[in-house]
Amino acid sequence: MRTRILFILGLLSLVTCSCGTGDSSLPSPVSYGEVTYNGELKFRIQQNMDLLQSKDSLPWDICGLEILGLVSDASASRQASSKLNGLIPSVPTRLNSRGFIGAEEAIDDGLLTVNGWMLKGLCAYFDMSSDRKALDWIGSISNKLFLEERDSFKGSYSGVEGLVEAYRLLGTPEIREVVEGMLDSFLKSDPIATETRTDDFLSACRGLIRFGELSGEDKWISEAENRWKLFREYGMTENFGSYECLGSYDSASDPCSVADSYILSMKFWQHTMDNSYLRDAHQIYYNALCHSQRGDGSFGSDSCPGDATGPELSVISDEIGWACSMKGAEALATAAAYSWMREKNTFYVTSLRPSVLSSEGLELEIHTEYPFEGMVALTVNQNLLGDGVTVKFYIPDWAILSGVQRNNQSIQAQIGKDGFLTFGKLKTGDRILMDYSYSPRQETVINEYNNKQGKARYFNGPFILSEEGKPIYHLMDTTVTKASGYHHQIIFNGL
Repeated sequence: MRTRILFILGLLSLVTCSCGTGDSSLPSPVSYGEVTYNGELKFRIQQNMDLLQSKDSLPWDICGLEILGLVSDASASRQASSKLNGLIPSVPTRLNSRGFIGAEEAIDDGLLTVNGWMLKGLCAYFDMSSDRKALDWIGSISNKLFLEERDSFKGSYSGVEGLVEAYRLLGTPEIREVVEGMLDSFLKSDPIATETRTDDFLSACRGLIRFGELSGEDKWISEAENRWKLFREYGMTENFGSYECLGSYDSASDPCSVADSYILSMKFWQHTMDNSYLRDAHQIYYNALCHSQRGDGSFGSDSCPGDATGPELSVISDEIGWACSMKGAEALATAAAYSWMREKNTFYVTSLRPSVLSSEGLELEIHTEYPFEGMVALTVNQNLLGDGVTVKFYIPDWAILSGVQRNNQSIQAQIGKDGFLTFGKLKTGDRILMDYSYSPRQETVINEYNNKQGKARYFNGPFILSEEGKPIYHLMDTTVTKASGYHHQIIFNGL
């Protein structure tokens, strides 16, 4: 029982350890232990966790992602993972005699990627558990592979995201030098000319942001933003998913990249407060990430609508592979972590979800029907922090506010240039109601290289609409499978 209690306490502190930027002027996620979620996100996380918990003897090369997925689900659901407790002691058996995963010779990008995954998984586990054995394994992989073999992979940036996380914990100048060299290689590369795999590209972008946070040098985050523009132009599908490779449009979508793109969009907003990133995040989440999560909680691949494959969105694979189901877990945990964010006594609600925030004498409760049309209710169940507490709600530009009430009195409320509706001087017992609706709209296609001029998509709220005028969104519908022949047209001739 004592071990379980310590494990759960570790879970509750994970966000603060692993997601914080170190810059108190930025909004940061509240800890998992301070928010209770209800609704679809809770269901998605639980289904994914049950799935990952149920599988035995997964391949050695995805052990790092398995650890990461289990830590993510356990943290977001605030449940201990029995499988994780059994998996960690097996880590030494997966390391070679030099102390990293895979062959000791012939260092290649695949080997770096696998060991980068292991570093990410072990760093997340150490944040949760403070287990010194994990720190030893992190040091072994970092030093024996990435440091001692750096001359063997000059010009490569595979696995750099994991090495950045290791640098966060180890902090040695030698590892920093390797990280900077790998990130420089990434920035000098031409990902469009080489049709780089999108998951490698976005993982390196995450490494740029993380290193910018750790070093305090904003140039790395600016470089990540520049690369994000390339992804949106050459890598994002018409339902906000991800092509498998940048500039190559005749393949299935890549749910691993979808997970990374969602996480990146939230991180970019955190650093820039530019609400266009939140707009991206909402549409990636509801139209791509959620659409690719199957009925059993796994993540599969969909088609990439456009000239290369046709205007329809369909199921290509019911489950593309264990790696994507584990990266999906990380994205869902990010949704849980980043829906409520805090900067001093200002609380940002970046995505409306049924939830209760309990923090330091403050309890705020949200009831909402979002992402569907309806209402939002904020109730201040308790506020012992004083009238300095402010809550800011992100209101996407597709939401039409028809009325706002505070304690049964209609009030004038104006959405700021930052995209947020602000409520201050909150006291115990306050209740705020917001009614909103949507109006169908047309938007041009994202990728002009994979669509003829004049093509468009139609939306209602955050949702892309099918030929039937219905959202393509589903809550892990068991009929959304390859065998069922599921398909819907989402690209049309514009009006």
